[in-house]
Amino acid sequence: MTSVNRSRRARLWAYALSLGLAAVPVGLPLLTGGAACNAADEKGKEDRHPLEGKPAPDFTLETVDGGKVKLSDFKNKVVVIDFWATWCGPCRLAFPHLQEVANNKALADKGLKVLAIDVEEEKPGVEAFVKQAKYTMTVPLDTDAKVFGAYQGTVFPTTLVVGRDGKVRNVFLGFNPDKSPKELDEAIEKALKEKAK
Repeated sequence: MTSVNRSRRARLWAYALSLGLAAVPVGLPLLTGGAACNAADEKGKEDRHPLEGKPAPDFTLETVDGGKVKLSDFKNKVVVIDFWATWCGPCRLAFPHLQEVANNKALADKGLKVLAIDVEEEKPGVEAFVKQAKYTMTVPLDTDAKVFGAYQGTVFPTTLVVGRDGKVRNVFLGFNPDKSPKELDEAIEKALKEKAK
């Protein structure tokens, strides 16, 4: 992971504190203890992520298995995009449910695709992590964090639901084992019910 300058670290810490440390701020070491994985209170509508309701930025990335993935290739599908890193504790907690969603054939048949985008890490380490954990979902590599930047990412994990029209429906920051899986499932089901345009 690339180093982060002190002013950016300070801003990220302030943002993480505003979230109740529900997520790991980008560029900071893995937080230990329960605080790193506790959920933040839901923010009001005035604090919506700036991408919600807007077109999801397109990207083309290499995947950990050597393939390529391009977001615009999934036109008329619902895409879950999860930004994560191997060192992020909350990301590791979120992954089993994300894998379950990715493996759900009924959801796939309705048009769901899951992309677990690793940010700012080298391929060998990510590949080893994915293989050891036996994850089979698509894992693109955002090694220079340009895609994460385009999505205005500030914390890990950041999970988005992109609708069939290519617009961002939901953005979830951090992970709460008590409610994040349910919130994601509900957002996916709602997006899948929308008609393709």
